[in-house]
Amino acid sequence: MTVIAHLAPTTPELTYDAHLDPAWPAGPDRYGSWSITFGFGKPAERTYTEVAFTRDARFGAAFDQLPERVLEEVVRRVAVDLYGTAWAFTYRPDQYAEAIARWGLRRRERVVVTSIEVWGP
Repeated sequence: MTVIAHLAPTTPELTYDAHLDPAWPAGPDRYGSWSITFGFGKPAERTYTEVAFTRDARFGAAFDQLPERVLEEVVRRVAVDLYGTAWAFTYRPDQYAEAIARWGLRRRERVVVTSIEVWGP
């Protein structure tokens, strides 16, 4: 008798470690910093939070480079973990000039992501 088990696909899991780091120099870290902005008319309007990735976080032993969708998910989780629903948009590093610098937004704080783990089916 042959038994074939059909398992439901599991959802990939993602965990990250990060900390606030006000000591890092102002201005974007072009090596992987993303930005989180806040809605106009809100207390944090005209500011942004920078989310920087250390080299170890972005280039782990299991990957040459994490896919952008993983980095985007980490940035969204940082936004939700820190601000709940009180944030507006996230921006990739290549969008900094157009979305942040052009409008003269001030950096509110910097979050440094030090590790990322992705477990999938």
